[in-house]
Amino acid sequence: RLLLVQNGVLIALVLLIALFAILNPRFISVGNLQTIVLQIAELGLIALPVAFLIMQANVDLSVGSVATLSAVVGGLTMVGTGSPVAGIVVGVAVGACAGLVNGTLVAVLGLNSFVVTLGFMSAWSGLALFLTNGKTVSGLPSSFTSLGSFAPFGVRIQIILLVAAIVVAWWVLNHTTRGREILAVGGNLRASQLMGLRINRIRVSTYVVTGAVAGFVGLLLAA
Repeated sequence: RLLLVQNGVLIALVLLIALFAILNPRFISVGNLQTIVLQIAELGLIALPVAFLIMQANVDLSVGSVATLSAVVGGLTMVGTGSPVAGIVVGVAVGACAGLVNGTLVAVLGLNSFVVTLGFMSAWSGLALFLTNGKTVSGLPSSFTSLGSFAPFGVRIQIILLVAAIVVAWWVLNHTTRGREILAVGGNLRASQLMGLRINRIRVSTYVVTGAVAGFVGLLLAA
């Protein structure tokens, strides 16, 4: 019973894969599995920091709009400067700033995270629309767009980034002080305060990381 409770989702996933493999043996081919992972790679990258937010009893509904805004601002920067590096740095910074705004309103001002991020879901996408005047951003450097199809050792870069991010997230959660602090804040906010944890810093920093990752994912999709 304990095994089922602790690993229920994983067991369900294995059973689901087994079912599809029985219905169609080609389902478990390397090519098909790589296609499936590639389709959910960007979503998986964003889901990881959002999971950390949920663990600390918060949520961010605006990550999709943050990704859009970061892609737009980063793309405009690349077109204006001709530098992919500058565009990537600016795009990720925009995402981090959006996360800082969300985190400050939730952690410092004590506003409801669902309401705040639901509102900014429209605000960030509206700002992206305003910056582009409803037009497609074109003329991105070829050195940037080639990143989207980069495949070292025959494996697309999106898949490699997703696997690496999962490993890093697992390590942070299970083997670092910050991971324990995030779980403590989500488990019992009052007890965490009495323990001397810097609650606001922990919550805001998690939002900043979430925004930065969303910004990077937006740029990855643009590439």
